[in-house]
Amino acid sequence: MKPKNVAVVPEDNSVATVHQVLGEWPEDVIASLETASNALRWIGAILNVASKQEMQGPHSDAADMLSAARYIAMDFANLADCQCESLSDHLREHVAKATELSL
Repeated sequence: MKPKNVAVVPEDNSVATVHQVLGEWPEDVIASLETASNALRWIGAILNVASKQEMQGPHSDAADMLSAARYIAMDFANLADCQCESLSDHLREHVAKATELSL
């Protein structure tokens, strides 16, 4: 799945090789990392505000923000874990095939 907002660049051998090895287009891998990076910034912002509110005294808003941060963290941790597993599986398969061909 290619992101709609990414310019289509003619494939050269290196892009095709990355796709073959990882099972995903390089721009899709980058898009996943950008999404995870954004999620971490959101979590940081939530925790920063919650921490400031807690210093002023207990607030239910701080508890809600911490709950939201926990949810976002777990959701994106699971997403990143699945992505890493998929990329690793494709890489192992590619290495195994390359090793068989060289024997």
